[in-house]
Amino acid sequence: MNVMYTIGCGMNMKRTQLYLTKEQLDWLKKIAKKQGTSIAEINRRAIDACISQPEKVEKNKVKPLTLGESMRQIAELAKKEKFKGPKDLASNVDKYLYHD
Repeated sequence: MNVMYTIGCGMNMKRTQLYLTKEQLDWLKKIAKKQGTSIAEINRRAIDACISQPEKVEKNKVKPLTLGESMRQIAELAKKEKFKGPKDLASNVDKYLYHD
């Protein structure tokens, strides 16, 4: 579905969807309430700030993670959340991966 919205001062807007962590959304809600505006407006302002300073965006560019780095981050998150997997995981990998 391709929908255009016209708001306020006649600016055409395209609807989009954004996935955020709970922490990110909580922070956005807090800032939006404090500033008396919408979460969408906070996002637009942040994007406009990035557009107006492309050199800073390029300098802070996020590099793709390697597989090892991704696995390390998952392990750190599991440790932080105190996740405990099955005690026999190492000896029964196929059972847990393929339900054998």
